[in-house]
Amino acid sequence: MNEVLSLKRVGLLFRSDCIADYRSLLLTSAALAAVMLLASMFTVAQGGETGAYYVPWYMGMLFIWGPIVASFSFRELHDKTKNEAYLSLPASALEKTLARLLRATIAFFVFLLVFLTVTSAVIEGINWLVFGRANRVFNVVDAAVWQPVGLFVVTVSLYFLGAAWFRKLHFIKTWVTSTAILIALMCFAAVIVRLVFGDFDNLSVSIPGDALRDYYLAHEGLFDACLVALRVLFFFVLPVFCWWVAWLRVKETEVSHGV
Repeated sequence: MNEVLSLKRVGLLFRSDCIADYRSLLLTSAALAAVMLLASMFTVAQGGETGAYYVPWYMGMLFIWGPIVASFSFRELHDKTKNEAYLSLPASALEKTLARLLRATIAFFVFLLVFLTVTSAVIEGINWLVFGRANRVFNVVDAAVWQPVGLFVVTVSLYFLGAAWFRKLHFIKTWVTSTAILIALMCFAAVIVRLVFGDFDNLSVSIPGDALRDYYLAHEGLFDACLVALRVLFFFVLPVFCWWVAWLRVKETEVSHGV
């Protein structure tokens, strides 16, 4: 049997993690379901939204609840009362990282789809019985459901790395760090635009529309290639890099504890 990667061991770790956290997941789900029920009944009672009512809920849970879950992926790693037991598990650092990654990404996403489908059906059934009308239930095949999946993976990967990297306040520190990096990239992009198109005007970049269009038409192939490269870097390279660094962090912690 491979000592570094065994799908059986990854599955056992994944099952153990799910069993350990199911109570908190159920409590959070029940609280969200109660809020959605009250909000939906209020909306229907006022004769409001009957279309894609649950898509905003889905987006909020995907990009708020998802990162929060990911940011707690390695709580035991930084807890002095639990890290020895966690690091001493009969599994490699790669297997431990993969098990937590599966839970934070695929498992959470599938759970969210099932949760919203079932919850919306129950809520709108209640609305129909009480008011005689209801919102449309959550539809998993709606294009709006699948369009943000790539961005979800990238976002969760950042918070997954933050969970492994930071010892405390994982979510807040990851958000602050990501925001600072984004601002730095925007400033860098502004400098590049200034060098290409002209001067800053009151701390903003003044770009003549005709000049920008002409420059794009003159270098259309270069712009398209850069756009493809940026998409590959953002949606593929960045998540894999975050996973890789998180694995290195777990591996480093094992070595420092003599595991």
